[in-house]
Amino acid sequence: MSESVRMLVVDDDEMIRDVLTRVAEDLGWSADTAASGGEAIDKCRAGGDYQVCLLDVRMPGISGIDALPEILKHSNELAVLILTGHADVDASVRALKLGAYDFLLKPVDLMILEQRIIKALEWRSHRLERKRYLREVETLAAHRANELDAVRRAIIFGLVRLTGCRDGETGLHLARMQRYCVEIAKGLRDMGLHRSTLTDQYLDDLFESAPLHDVGKIGIPDAILRKPGALTPEEREVMMEHTTIGHEALLQIREKVGTQTFLDLGIEIAGHHHERWDGSGYPKGLKGHEIPLSARITALADVYDAMTVSRIYRAKPYPYADVIDYITANRGKHFDPDVVEAFLHSEQAVRSIKEELV
Repeated sequence: MSESVRMLVVDDDEMIRDVLTRVAEDLGWSADTAASGGEAIDKCRAGGDYQVCLLDVRMPGISGIDALPEILKHSNELAVLILTGHADVDASVRALKLGAYDFLLKPVDLMILEQRIIKALEWRSHRLERKRYLREVETLAAHRANELDAVRRAIIFGLVRLTGCRDGETGLHLARMQRYCVEIAKGLRDMGLHRSTLTDQYLDDLFESAPLHDVGKIGIPDAILRKPGALTPEEREVMMEHTTIGHEALLQIREKVGTQTFLDLGIEIAGHHHERWDGSGYPKGLKGHEIPLSARITALADVYDAMTVSRIYRAKPYPYADVIDYITANRGKHFDPDVVEAFLHSEQAVRSIKEELV
């Protein structure tokens, strides 16, 4: 054999242990022995790193069958050969179902035993090679999936940036929205709210999807999108369609992707970030917890950003105190009361982001 073989011999009969140990030594292998199932488990648990185990069925205390699952749990593709008498054949078949390689009837022919051990080592080698191959395939698949995901994210972000170029928003707006939303979500989690939802993965997806909130503006005419003054009621109706446009566009992309991604939150945000807690928003007039949590978070972040920086329709931002007053006054009206509390909890961090990314 190309590798140094270590064998574990488990039998309560000392004479059998001695004979089987000599077989291993004659083949140039090393062998450890155990007089019971419990002792065998301890040796494997201690990192014996055996390739083959000769395991008796009947032993005092823990039997070979009962010890087998624990032995295998602490071994690396261990090839277990069950040693059994005629009366224990049924137990040996059960051992095969539990993961043993084969069984031999006592008294054991030593030449047959040697050949079975060699075959067991070949079986183990094939299993290890298959395991290595599967790991390589999984690593390659994960790498390719990450590459594809990065491409998808880049394309989506490019689309968002294109929308920003049309409506006069800058990349700083997108960066602020990403970080505002995450800080507010962290605030909710710090308060003990929505903890089962607000996992680290959710926060990562929220960071990626927040810039998609206004992606539907790509379908709004420039005359309305870039109008410096107030919109007419008719123009406002057209502008409101950006939520539906964005929602449907991202939904189509999501259906093509076919797996769960950050786009799931993007769909929620694009379609519902103009809904209001009291049901007076658009496009669906959703109320309270009917509005997805991601959209409730983004709604506040979007208003905060709109009021604290200059926009095409307003030369100067509102005084900061007025912004905070508006948000707190609209608790339970425009905004989810819990989201307002989370914002106030994280307000210093949010304000620092604004000052950094102006």
